[in-house]
Amino acid sequence: MELLLLWFGLAIIVGIAANTRGRSGIAWFLLSAIISPLLAGLLLLAVGPKTKPFQPDGAFLGLPYKTQPNGAVDAMMPGGLVRFRNLDEFIKAAKRGQP
Repeated sequence: MELLLLWFGLAIIVGIAANTRGRSGIAWFLLSAIISPLLAGLLLLAVGPKTKPFQPDGAFLGLPYKTQPNGAVDAMMPGGLVRFRNLDEFIKAAKRGQP
């Protein structure tokens, strides 16, 4: 009985871990309950997190940016993705980079 509870508990942990990585928690829970929580957990670690592509809200001086709910701004700068505290800081940095 204890082994069944342990199996079920570990399957729940795998489902929660999958959900935090952007995967279907219910599907991973069922998979781990059927095959093994240990194997499903290792497989989940191997596939890694699911990343979302950068979807800009607009562009300022040719630099795509996305505003976050907290007011921060993510911008694709020449060095990569940069986070600014607010839109004013992004505008100042974008203007400094122009000739």
